[in-house]
Amino acid sequence: MSRSGIKSGLAVTAVTGLALAGLPLLASPASANPLSNGIDPDAVTFYSQYATGVSAENDGSNSTISLVVGGGTNVNSVQFRATLTPGGTPINIGSPVARNVDGVFGFDWAPSFPAGTTAVEFSAIPNTGVDNTATSGAEMVLSDGIANTVELSSEGSLGVFQSPYAADSGGDYVGVSGTTSDAGNVELSTRSANPSTPAGTATASSTVTAPATDGAFSGVLNIDGYTYSGGAEPNQIALGAATQGAGATDDVEASTLYVQHISTVSATASRTNVPTGQTADVTVTVKDQNGKPVANALVDYNKPDGSDPDTLPDDSATAAERTDARGVATFENLGAGTYTFYANTTSEVDTQSAGDVASAPVTITEYVPTNTTLAASTVDGYRDFDLDEVSGAENGDDFVATLKDQHGEPIAGEPIEYSWHFVPGGGGTPTDGGFTSAGTTDAKGQVAVPFPTWGTAGTYTLSVRRPNVNGSGLLNGTPVTVDVAESEITFADGDAVGAPVNGSVTIKGTLALVDGSGSLGGRTVTVSYNPGVGGDASFSTDQPAGTERDGAFQATAVTAADGSFSVSLTDPSPPPNVPPTDETGTLTAVADGLNTGDTTPGPADATDSISVTFRETPTVSGIDIGTQVLAPSGTGISAAGPGVPVDLDITVRGADGDDDPSNDPKLGDVPVQVSVDKGFLSPNAESTDDLTLASGHDRQGDLWGYFQNDGADETVTTADSGSALGTTGLVAAIEKDAGFDDDGLTQLTVTVKAGDVTQKKSITYDVRALLNAGDSSFERAQGEPAGPVSTTKRVDFQLYVHDQFGNLAGDEDARVTDDSPIADFDTDEAQDKTLSDFVNSGPGVTAFSDAPTTQTLKATMTPGEVLVDAAGNAAVGSKTVAVESDPVIWVKPPAPIVARLSGVSNGGRADRLTVKAPAAAAGAKVKLYKVKRGKRTLIATGELNANGKATFRVKDRNGKRFTKYVARVMATDTTKGDTTNKRRIR
Repeated sequence: MSRSGIKSGLAVTAVTGLALAGLPLLASPASANPLSNGIDPDAVTFYSQYATGVSAENDGSNSTISLVVGGGTNVNSVQFRATLTPGGTPINIGSPVARNVDGVFGFDWAPSFPAGTTAVEFSAIPNTGVDNTATSGAEMVLSDGIANTVELSSEGSLGVFQSPYAADSGGDYVGVSGTTSDAGNVELSTRSANPSTPAGTATASSTVTAPATDGAFSGVLNIDGYTYSGGAEPNQIALGAATQGAGATDDVEASTLYVQHISTVSATASRTNVPTGQTADVTVTVKDQNGKPVANALVDYNKPDGSDPDTLPDDSATAAERTDARGVATFENLGAGTYTFYANTTSEVDTQSAGDVASAPVTITEYVPTNTTLAASTVDGYRDFDLDEVSGAENGDDFVATLKDQHGEPIAGEPIEYSWHFVPGGGGTPTDGGFTSAGTTDAKGQVAVPFPTWGTAGTYTLSVRRPNVNGSGLLNGTPVTVDVAESEITFADGDAVGAPVNGSVTIKGTLALVDGSGSLGGRTVTVSYNPGVGGDASFSTDQPAGTERDGAFQATAVTAADGSFSVSLTDPSPPPNVPPTDETGTLTAVADGLNTGDTTPGPADATDSISVTFRETPTVSGIDIGTQVLAPSGTGISAAGPGVPVDLDITVRGADGDDDPSNDPKLGDVPVQVSVDKGFLSPNAESTDDLTLASGHDRQGDLWGYFQNDGADETVTTADSGSALGTTGLVAAIEKDAGFDDDGLTQLTVTVKAGDVTQKKSITYDVRALLNAGDSSFERAQGEPAGPVSTTKRVDFQLYVHDQFGNLAGDEDARVTDDSPIADFDTDEAQDKTLSDFVNSGPGVTAFSDAPTTQTLKATMTPGEVLVDAAGNAAVGSKTVAVESDPVIWVKPPAPIVARLSGVSNGGRADRLTVKAPAAAAGAKVKLYKVKRGKRTLIATGELNANGKATFRVKDRNGKRFTKYVARVMATDTTKGDTTNKRRIR
């Protein structure tokens, strides 16, 4: 073990001070600690890879293989190479790389191994010459099904905790973490020459916590024996992480060390108010001067002084805890009380001592729980189920009742009863089951509820209650309703899809109930690919979100909330001078556990296949874009608008050699990229009944017009046979867009690209294609008075109507009425009609009155209504919308008044002045001024009483000389203001 000034705790600022003072520092080669130290000046050495295998399987952070070498002082750059077996010819990997700030040369390689590759050897050629080349040795190329890849995240500045505790014998601890592709043990170690005799390795466990598909690990490594620099040289180190077993791979990251000093301790309780007799867990986090976690620190706690004779806080009766790699220590099962947690910073670890860093106190209190809320729910939050998920051996783990107290905490040991209400799919007589005991709640306040054994598709409602036991009170719970039926998988491209040879294609599928009542999100789908005879396409290394590549020919996908999933296939490029060839394979998707014991034959088997053909893309000469507005029948709408989408009919053509483009051949199996500059794309539909409604807006009674949002970019493929040859389609929809608010119109541009041809088409969407009216208001126009209005004035009003998406829907017909026999109004249309306004519209209604009164305006509209019917289609109905203005209070115009100022001279005594005005001005504010050399100075304020009089008493400040006064009576709602006469008083 070696110590220097920093090792023994000398602050960095102190070391810097020594250098500035010209005092000598350790400068021998052994104390200079860049990673170049100990390496021949012209040489390089491999740090990674060092395990026996390599793989590009996603390690939870990326899909690359990390290559890391150290180099001597003369090495400025390194070129990495790979030699494949079979193959034999070295190939450059990227461009030469320079040394990074942590002292290593690194490159993250994203390989595409040709089929049949069994091994790879890496070499690193430094700028100092090929004679100094270093090699890694042969590494096995592991399939994703075998490999367990790893990513270490310790690069950059890394704190080291130099333990002061006697039990650690001067250990130096660093906390490291990372991710892996699979669960399993990860061995942590030092890879560089310093420390020359490492204290050992550490084994961390990488675990997979749902819903993640990758593992995460963290561990504490003792680097005792590290020789720290006594000068300004960086303290660099290379750390390694390697998975274990047949799929072992590794990763290495370099770091620059700094010595940690414990600076802050924070403590957070899992809950601070617990039911009587229960406990809470407290998480304590220790951080250093840079706000980074401190690993392996000792943490303990004390409580306020108890019944013992002394007056000191009481130390915990349990052993102290060590912080993990993230600087966290957890204290479990702490009962009511106040706790102060502290981290030991000295060798004194039995009690809290001077220098230890403490947290703010944590207080846990108790209360007496009462049964407060009860709710039925599905375990996974699903609202739709395949029959296989809730019947047979699967029954009993999908539905629960949860009982909580007044603070939202679970209550255990309480009896719960349940009942089911069932409505058969497609109609039929409903079935009701009586209340049955489910048992008693567990520690989570939950009890499982079995699904009924009726085994029929339909809608099920679960009701729960806590029965009235011995007069303790009945508590009815909140029910939950779900749809249950057979499910199926369908592919967006139907039975076949085309892709460019030696390219990639993304294939989208959907898992949903066969009756269309709901999508099955959160389910696992196993996807396999058979490349066919002579084919070499396989699952791409990088898969879409939610999909994990298990191997070249298998992937696992988890469906999104809308039941969708996607996988990517890649056809690799052929060797040089080998022409590309077409190939056709079959992709098959099977929903796990949803394809057994189905009662409905045919497609209701939660599985589907699609043919995938990789072929050379034919030369595209032209693209036709046809459009059709998909408006519900009966609405009278003929233009596209918010919630009224446009069907895009796309035709891709080749060339036949003549000058007439109309007879150019249609091209099948051509990938077509479609994008929109606003709004979104939705699955193809040729009628309103074919449109795919958005999840959450597809139940009977919902507002119609919300469609599945597939984003602004989609790639589809033209049909390869029949009347649809060379055609494909999508739907372009729009909801909220600021462009509507000024004039009701907005332009959407569709861009279609196939081959080297790009075609654009602009489509106008008009908000006047109103499906359902939303919020409406009838309000005074901008600039109009807000309060009572004089009968000498007129007040303009504007009518604003919003559609269901929040757009301003102008030009909607409205009939205006009011409730006053005295006041009246004018409209900008005949027969007391007006049109709703846009942002730039002028007022359409003007109110007026010849006498005082109160008037409320009302605008009545019949915009219609379009809802979702039982079949999921548009149901057109009628609806009346009425909106009222705030009342207008009409008042007489202010009457003129005459105000008089009077007063009597009192010599040296206080001046007394009186302002008199008509009684109609009662309550008016009065301001009294002193006038000197023509300038007024405010000296007092008052208010006219019920008789129109205000009296002032002003201290005489000039003896028997004269003082000139004047007053101003302010205006009221019914009277004008006036300035009095001037009055001289002495």
